[in-house]
Amino acid sequence: GYDNNVNLFDFDRCNGLFSNHRKIHNPDSTFAIGCAFSSNSKYLYTCATRHIFQINTDSTVLQMDSVATYDGFISVQPSNFYTMFLAADQKIYVTSIGSVVDHHVINYPDSAGIACDVQQHSLSIPCLNFGSVPNHANYFLGAESGSICDSLTSSIYESKFELKNTLSFSPNPATNFITVNAMNMNGSKATLNIYNSVGELIGTRDLNIYGGCATQDIYIETLPVGIYIVRLESEKDVFVGKFVKE
Repeated sequence: GYDNNVNLFDFDRCNGLFSNHRKIHNPDSTFAIGCAFSSNSKYLYTCATRHIFQINTDSTVLQMDSVATYDGFISVQPSNFYTMFLAADQKIYVTSIGSVVDHHVINYPDSAGIACDVQQHSLSIPCLNFGSVPNHANYFLGAESGSICDSLTSSIYESKFELKNTLSFSPNPATNFITVNAMNMNGSKATLNIYNSVGELIGTRDLNIYGGCATQDIYIETLPVGIYIVRLESEKDVFVGKFVKE
């Protein structure tokens, strides 16, 4: 009654769409439940109650390679494999399907094969736990170079533009209008473009640059609540920033 397949997709941060569906069969006879990517996204880990598997997502032929087999340890109840998650320390933690006081740890998830170092029941916890772990998105991926709609980090555009080329907004967040300011901008004229959170251009206007300063009031009362990206481009400079419409 269980689907023992792992379904892997590519995900587009800008439009939220999945593509390139690949199905990988789990060879374990028990049902599969846990799943977590390594911090560099190269390796995908999944488990059944008796095995932990590693999938190299860069390989042209996707297969599950076993990196751990349940050793039979009982911590109140069998300390087998259940859910898993990548933590901020870049390690993957694995719970058990019963109530236990020990968790498993994958110390080096970015390493291939058994070098990932699965340590079974190596993390003692102060109370009984039954498979409950955080299920967060990976907020540590960083900005995607060249993406206008990437809002995972405050340093979105540092990889593409120098940090000094940052627009300031007041107020921010805003309800009715914002004032856009760009200091030390080279050129005499600039084009200001506003994008929504999925990268769609929703407004544009031209403005003049006086003494290296470009300032513009923008009325935003008709915009839906959300995050917006502003790109200001002159003949010589590009300034980028974001504001929040309340």
